[in-house]
Amino acid sequence: MPSRECLAEVPDVARFTGGKPVRVSRSEVPVWPAEYGIRPGSS
Repeated sequence: MPSRECLAEVPDVARFTGGKPVRVSRSEVPVWPAEYGIRPGSS
């Protein structure tokens, strides 16, 4: 269980670890969070 200060939990998915976010293409950036229902400007 995340602490109370935690705003979001990063899933244990390979694409979010190991430097993969640094190498992601610009077109992939909005796709990954969108798969979790996260969209720019959403709260």
